[in-house]
Amino acid sequence: MLDITNETQLKKQLEEQKKQLDLVMDNSPIGISLSKSNYEGLVIANKTLSKLLGYSQEELNHIDATTITHPEDRDWSLKYFENLKEGKIDHYSV
Repeated sequence: MLDITNETQLKKQLEEQKKQLDLVMDNSPIGISLSKSNYEGLVIANKTLSKLLGYSQEELNHIDATTITHPEDRDWSLKYFENLKEGKIDHYSV
């Protein structure tokens, strides 16, 4: 017999975390996004960011993150992104 107790618990935990993320994303008054590691599109962007930038959710899924980064912030943002990829930091925000 195969015991799938741990797998079932992990699945429930993942579902709960997804619900929590959806609540934060859907109800946040600030624009939030998660970018892909190669800068080629956003994994997720909330409605507030979409409205703020004037892009549809679908457009944000395919847009280069540097396109929506203010020109004055691009250099330091890229530096922090590289540090994130190298494991020197665990997060950053623009």
